[in-house]
Amino acid sequence: MKMRFGRLAIAAMLLTGSSMVVANDGTSVVGDLPGYGEDAYFGEDAAYTAVPESNESYDYEDEIVDGDEAYQGDSIMGDVQPVGHTQRATQRASGRSVMRQASARINRSNAAMPARQMYPTQQMQPVSHQMMGSGYNEGGYVDGGYVDGGDCGCGDNSCGGGSSCGADMSCGCGSSACGGGSSCRTHKRMCKLFDRSQGNTWAQMDLLLWFPQGRKSPSLIAESDAGTLPILDPAISPSTRTVFGGENDAELSAGFRADAGIWLTDNVGVGGRFWTLAENGQSYAFSGNGDDISVGRPFFNTNSALFAGNNGGEDSLPIALTGVAGGPDLSGSVNAESALDIWAAEAYARLRFGCTKSCQLDFIAGYSHFDIADSLFINSTTTIEGTGGAPPAGSAVGDSVSYLDQAMAENTFDGGQLGFEMVMNRGRWTARSLTKVHLGNMNQAIAINGSSITTPATGAPTSNPGGILAGNTPIAVERDVFAFAPEANFKLGYQFRPNVALTVGYSFIYFDNVALTGTGIDRLVDGATLGTGLNDNGFLEDDSSLFVHGIDLGFVIDF
Repeated sequence: MKMRFGRLAIAAMLLTGSSMVVANDGTSVVGDLPGYGEDAYFGEDAAYTAVPESNESYDYEDEIVDGDEAYQGDSIMGDVQPVGHTQRATQRASGRSVMRQASARINRSNAAMPARQMYPTQQMQPVSHQMMGSGYNEGGYVDGGYVDGGDCGCGDNSCGGGSSCGADMSCGCGSSACGGGSSCRTHKRMCKLFDRSQGNTWAQMDLLLWFPQGRKSPSLIAESDAGTLPILDPAISPSTRTVFGGENDAELSAGFRADAGIWLTDNVGVGGRFWTLAENGQSYAFSGNGDDISVGRPFFNTNSALFAGNNGGEDSLPIALTGVAGGPDLSGSVNAESALDIWAAEAYARLRFGCTKSCQLDFIAGYSHFDIADSLFINSTTTIEGTGGAPPAGSAVGDSVSYLDQAMAENTFDGGQLGFEMVMNRGRWTARSLTKVHLGNMNQAIAINGSSITTPATGAPTSNPGGILAGNTPIAVERDVFAFAPEANFKLGYQFRPNVALTVGYSFIYFDNVALTGTGIDRLVDGATLGTGLNDNGFLEDDSSLFVHGIDLGFVIDF
């Protein structure tokens, strides 16, 4: 009896220690308890629970036993563990220790049971083993189902590892575990497409809103008040003004630019760029009899017999004229147009000089091709009316004469390019600076020709070479000169997707040595030879410069 009281006292002490461990649903909050080492498993003073053999299964019934019956007899088999060691999550949830769960009756059964309900042979563990790290995993009931013990990782469905590691790897198109289903929604697929950042391919596209430099040429068409001669001499006609030619401001031209390439390595890439501007030009059209306005084509007449002082002077071929003393009234029409077309193609390589988290500097070198075409076209017709003064000698009322003058200047540049591009990033904002110079050969080709057609009131028309400014011999000249073209481009971009950015910028390109039609026209004309096919006008070789500049609106995509 004395021995029983001693054992009950020891059991009470152990139950008190066990309750500290299994508090809060079996989770200790005080860490490993002192004194549980090898000395924790001593003699018969310690209370142990039985662990069945790994090759047998048992059914336990809730029955309280006390005294020696809890530790003796054939009902307890296998190795033993301290009382504080809990066996199953259901026992911890109920707050009952394993001592209370000791079974007085064990029914052996060889019937197969699910593996998760089998209890393998275990070594004795101290009560405080529940405080060990996640590397130790004991089976238990979680969310109404039993979770098997063992390692947790890829391929282990019991702990959420699944067939792949990590939620990001297991959740996506075709995964029903996270709501992905068998296919992804359209907008999700599109987002994934745009999220393909950190690629090695780039593409930049810009809408160009550029202004070419205003081009200069002689005054080609002039107007004056009705009843006055359209001559560029204030002493003769102070109201005369140039309406086509002279100095004019170029209008806005829209264009397109595309730049794409690929990084061959982390520091070497190749790319190409193409850009073009829509035709930029000036035009003029008139048709009438001169009742409201006088219209003519001015030139400098070198025939001294017609001017005082024998030095020649300003003159004009009238198109529409009414009420001028000394000559008949005239009616007619005129159409004129000048156009500038520019396009470019480049192939280049870039070498990354330096790169930091927020800044990147690339050296650029490659091949450049530019094509700059400037054209001019003027066609006019004058008819003698039956009013006003008498027609000139050798002409009659109803006679008409037409003059056609056209010129074309074609500039083709082939050479190399050298430059730098710097990119700076701050959050979603990106600033780009591209500066380079194109060096090479500029081939200049100029062609000027014209014709005249005289149509009498009665009879067949007569055609002769040469117009007013174009001589009777067509001009076709070509030469090669060295040229350079500096270029600068600045952009500010906002990255609204990981690989897509909207940009706005400014571009400037200067061509130092080009041929333009306006500067090559010779306006010195022998007025007595007009329409006869005998006028021999020349061509002025003069180098000109040209620049284009304006705003860029575009976007950048990295694949």
